[in-house]
Amino acid sequence: MLEEMESQMRSIKKDIKAAQDRQKFYADKKRLYRHFEEGDMVFLRVRPKRSSLTLGKYKKLSPRFCGLYVITKKVGEQAYELLLPPN
Repeated sequence: MLEEMESQMRSIKKDIKAAQDRQKFYADKKRLYRHFEEGDMVFLRVRPKRSSLTLGKYKKLSPRFCGLYVITKKVGEQAYELLLPPN
């Protein structure tokens, strides 16, 4: 009985791994990796609900991006430090 349970567990784990690999394959097809260097100018994405940049009471009309800001340092693979104005 234990051997049968272990073989079923191996089969289930193999099926789960195959499903995860298939999902990763299709997700990676749509994924874009952008690489920037220090000194590049980029826009900063602003989320309307968390931002102080609003156009009155209509959050739908708030800007989605602000800037052009200079990249000062690469922090991680997809994270950068920007030179922001004091305000």
